[in-house]
Amino acid sequence: MQKKQRHQRKLIEAELRNKYYRRSAGVRQRLAEIEAEISHLETQLKEAECQLADREHYENSIQVIKTIEEHRKLKENMSLLTEEWERLSEEAERIKSEFDQGGNIMGS
Repeated sequence: MQKKQRHQRKLIEAELRNKYYRRSAGVRQRLAEIEAEISHLETQLKEAECQLADREHYENSIQVIKTIEEHRKLKENMSLLTEEWERLSEEAERIKSEFDQGGNIMGS
């Protein structure tokens, strides 16, 4: 009887893992996308900051205005993505916690 119970338990645990991965797949995928976007934005921000630190850049006032506006937009996008990443990270933790609790109930 114990062998049958272990087999049944393993089946249930596998089903829980599958449900967890299906439920969290979209969140995990979006988190990865955001991380890649943030990395790209960081590179663009560094480039804009290097331009703003270059004295010669200020010889062309139109270009300076464009760079300042670009820098502002990049920082704004970075802030929005960071907020979304934090929200989705909390969601991923909540999903994981729910499934961890489900696994703990089975161990009882």
